[in-house]
Amino acid sequence: VDLYYTKIGIRQITWTQKDGFFCNGERIQILGLNRTQQWPYVGSAVPNIQQVRDAVVLKEAGCNFVRCSHYLQDDAFLNACDSLGMLVWLEVPSWSSGFTPLVTHLPWRTRVQEAVRSNARHARNRPCVAVWGGVNEAWQNVTFDDTLQVTFHEEDTTRPSSQSRNYSTTNNVYDLYGGNWFTDVPAANPDPRTRGFLIAEHTGHTYPTARTDPETTLVNHAMKHEQMTRWTREKTWIHGNVGWCAFDYNSGDGAAIQNHGVMDIMHIPKFCYYFYKSQSAADKYDGTKHPMVFIENHYLSGSPLNRKVFTNGDSVRLYRNDTYIATLVPDKSGNALAPPPVTFSNVAFVSGSLRAEAYFKGSVGASDTVFTPGAASRILLQADPDTIEANGADFSRVVARIVDANGSVIPTATSSITFSLSGAGTLIGKNPVNAIGGYHIILAQAKLTTGMLTVSATSGSLTSNQAVIAVRPMTAIEDWTGIGKGSVNTTVFSAHLRNVERTFGNLIKLPGEINTLAVYDLQGRCLFSGLTKNNRFDLRKHGIMAKSVYLIRFAD
Repeated sequence: VDLYYTKIGIRQITWTQKDGFFCNGERIQILGLNRTQQWPYVGSAVPNIQQVRDAVVLKEAGCNFVRCSHYLQDDAFLNACDSLGMLVWLEVPSWSSGFTPLVTHLPWRTRVQEAVRSNARHARNRPCVAVWGGVNEAWQNVTFDDTLQVTFHEEDTTRPSSQSRNYSTTNNVYDLYGGNWFTDVPAANPDPRTRGFLIAEHTGHTYPTARTDPETTLVNHAMKHEQMTRWTREKTWIHGNVGWCAFDYNSGDGAAIQNHGVMDIMHIPKFCYYFYKSQSAADKYDGTKHPMVFIENHYLSGSPLNRKVFTNGDSVRLYRNDTYIATLVPDKSGNALAPPPVTFSNVAFVSGSLRAEAYFKGSVGASDTVFTPGAASRILLQADPDTIEANGADFSRVVARIVDANGSVIPTATSSITFSLSGAGTLIGKNPVNAIGGYHIILAQAKLTTGMLTVSATSGSLTSNQAVIAVRPMTAIEDWTGIGKGSVNTTVFSAHLRNVERTFGNLIKLPGEINTLAVYDLQGRCLFSGLTKNNRFDLRKHGIMAKSVYLIRFAD
């Protein structure tokens, strides 16, 4: 007997040649980002709680699409994309840019074909998956492409195949034309036989931008993403664009950190992040309100005098030191953005503040104020999230900001910060560490004890600060079967069985009740299934830790 449980989701997606992309009958303009799974300090060893947070961050940024670059990513992230309604390009683990011999190397080709099958079989029940991605930036080899295309269709005919291409535009065999287009957009679909065209990457390495770069660089970086989005929305046969990329990352290629993201590797936003956020509707389909406005300016004496503002509102009013300057309405004529940003030209610098108020149907729905930074005064700490589980894996990203008396971040601050922790947990990360552009982070990880974690930060004479993180008991995992759930370090309970006890390293079944036992881990993988011997199940023999949570299933 073998049991397999999976969640499914059903949605209708249609990729057309000329009329755009439709989801459940509604035309959707794709706006997305590529995602690498890396984090500072821990690489890809990221707990589920932060995998989910990454998906939420992308959703909050206005994205409706994410390309998983360049590998199958954590189930927790994909689960979150399912729940949030995100569309996903799921790609095989590969990157063959410029390596011509690879596409003729039989073992490599065989493994790629196996990866296509395993990706599809692992994720084809997911409603988030909208595109199956082949080899990233593969050198053209039509024979190999034909083989992969056949494999894609053998595994799933409901979604299109594609490939992120940056070489020859000829000899395409895939269903959806995917291209890396960094400086412009094509005048016509390179292969009009396909189900339209999707820009799989843009900007990225052609305009690397650190969060600490000069403001003009940060402004231009956002403008390039803005331009690509506008150009793609002007052509119905282009389904949209997927910027490179969400977060800065360490590729081991040249510089340690590749500054290609709209957020840095610590997940601190750059100006560009707020452009994406402005393209998200103020009124969501679920009835909630998401109005936003952001002044793209540090308001220093050397800051650009053209003060650009991102918003999803109807109009914006600007104030300097509480004195009204002007009102601008986003110019939507001939502009496919929804809506385009507004720019207040030649607003002279007067030390103090700029305030933007965004109006929605005649009333203020959002405001943003930027102050001329003063002298560094204190540290502010924020825990993200402020509640985690006592499972030995969860961590909170604790963000430290160097701020002045007004609470404004000092964008040039590089002060040394020392973190400390009280409570049953541990800190992960460089400590002490110098702030980067007024920010840095530390990771606070829970152990197996509930309670509170308190992270403190000090920096010379600056006023210190604390962030408190609640560590709650481990949540019982979802019971797909309705039969039972339990923990091997407490008495195991079932919906219809009570007389099951635990001793150290064993589960003991009292006589006359059940004959079989199955133990699943948190990912739903079966660790043991079968008859118990002498009413005893040795946990340690099967490598099951006595302080972890499992789903226990019993059968008569």
